[in-house]
Amino acid sequence: MSSAEQAPLLEIKNLTVQFGGLKALSNIALQLRPGEVVGIIGPNGAGKTTLFNAISGFVKPQKGEFTLYGEERAWLAPHQLIGQSLSRTLQGVGLFQDLTVFENVLAAVEEEKRSTLQNAFLGGSDAQDLERAHMALENMYCASLEGVKASSLSYPDSKRVALARALVTNPKILLLDEPAGGLGAQEIAWMKQLIHNIKVKTSILLVEHHMDVVMEVCDRIYVLNFGELIAEGTPEQVRNNPAVIAAYLGSGATA
Repeated sequence: MSSAEQAPLLEIKNLTVQFGGLKALSNIALQLRPGEVVGIIGPNGAGKTTLFNAISGFVKPQKGEFTLYGEERAWLAPHQLIGQSLSRTLQGVGLFQDLTVFENVLAAVEEEKRSTLQNAFLGGSDAQDLERAHMALENMYCASLEGVKASSLSYPDSKRVALARALVTNPKILLLDEPAGGLGAQEIAWMKQLIHNIKVKTSILLVEHHMDVVMEVCDRIYVLNFGELIAEGTPEQVRNNPAVIAAYLGSGATA
């Protein structure tokens, strides 16, 4: 069964977010199915980060329906994400700067245990937890950094550690917020290959400004502009959509 024929893991309808008199998102609808990489693109201020913040509980929508794994749900709070097999990376990386690389990743394992009440009365981490954290870092090619404090990492290394932390819980859904931002050409090529590899087990919702990354890795794309959904479709359909061309290049642009 292709991803297009499968029921969505995540579905949003009529999502509206307003900050005072500013409507940041207006009646947004989207779906994420198993095995998909779905891109969210648009000019600065289009509402992309607000959309991620609504899904992950950092802003409260004024309106909208949220369906997760086929069940209509209340909108999640940030502390509920891991318990729902959903992880997110942040634009600013978001590592605990005073902790080591290993401690940052282990913190996600421990949070997962708390959220699912596993070993609720046990203190500390067991050998399996330690191994999971180690393997997550190994998979991101940064096991050699385990003892380094996060505050001492280069920006590309911080991105890889943040990915290890997001993936250590084996989420079904990953929200990737500008994973290629601030990276060089070689690192971006590595990131694109990583996305291809992990989508087999983890469906990805991707916000990204690098259009070459979006067009290469995404199965479908949603385009936002001034808080409204102006286009959706395959990369080829979106690339040739007049409304998308106008939003990025100005109303006088042509395909």
